[in-house]
Amino acid sequence: MRRLRQRPLVSFIVSVFNLERYIGACLDSIINQPFDDYEIVLVNNNSIDGSDAICREYAANHQQIRYYELTGELVPAEQSFTAPKKQGGSTSIM
Repeated sequence: MRRLRQRPLVSFIVSVFNLERYIGACLDSIINQPFDDYEIVLVNNNSIDGSDAICREYAANHQQIRYYELTGELVPAEQSFTAPKKQGGSTSIM
């Protein structure tokens, strides 16, 4: 089970744009690691496929996942948006 510390050691920032076919596999690959001192910050940037529903389902079922939906923003804005939201000491942008 997870952590003695309050902040996760690693933050995975996952930018989502029309990834309906791949986002589940991406999230499963992080979740299924034996290492559990992490958070996943999902940022959906105007997807028009089923990505939103998939992301919301994962966030509802996994306490390490936080989900944000941007509207009208550009990809570089995702990174500036997530910087203050992450809590981990190390960051991986996917």
